Amino acid sequence: NKITKIIWLAALVGDGACSINKNLTYKINFESLENLKKNIDIPIIFVSTCSIYGKSDDLIFENHKTNPLSVYAETKLMAESLINLEHSTIIRLGTLFGISDQFSRIRLDLVVNLLTLKAVNGDSISIFGGEQYRPLLHVKDVAHAILYIIENDITGIFNLAYKNFTIKEIGLQIQKHFPDINLEFVDQHFQDNRNYKVSFESISKKGWLPNLTIDDGIIELKNIFLENRIK
Repeated sequence: NKITKIIWLAALVGDGACSINKNLTYKINFESLENLKKNIDIPIIFVSTCSIYGKSDDLIFENHKTNPLSVYAETKLMAESLINLEHSTIIRLGTLFGISDQFSRIRLDLVVNLLTLKAVNGDSISIFGGEQYRPLLHVKDVAHAILYIIENDITGIFNLAYKNFTIKEIGLQIQKHFPDINLEFVDQHFQDNRNYKVSFESISKKGWLPNLTIDDGIIELKNIFLENRIK
């Protein structure tokens, strides 16, 4: 069968993981795609990240100046430069949450997932600063968006998120599901300097809309934690 599209998900992901071995991150996140492009000329849906925008108080559109603040963001932006947008697509993901299926490893370094786990365990939740923005997106909606892009032959660069939340708002939303938890706001900024709220108007104009909300993610995470399905 003829291959018509490549969905490029392969990457070492997250600021912490990528900072451990910068050379390895460069090889995985950039050189692997560079090698593919040298050998195969097939349209690609490349999964990038809104982290490439770094820190900004403006509402960020796809043509906004990039300002990567980590090795992860730097290598993702470098990889973007390899993509021919005439026949390919770049999607820049917001911060993901939720579970994808019943089998895959769940990332617990993502803010909604981590704070929900803390709430289930009865731990106090400390929000440092809290005014930093994150564009959130359920992991299943990434799959929905990729499928929609393929079915409608969409090319270009698109921010992908469902709503912009401050970290404080995320904490308060989780507290609605766990009213007994102690939510503490600390007037001290965390070492993570990223702050960005993105516009997802471009993809919505193409007809794609997300299906799942932060509450959907919190509820499903709460259930699997309470059912002891994660050790």
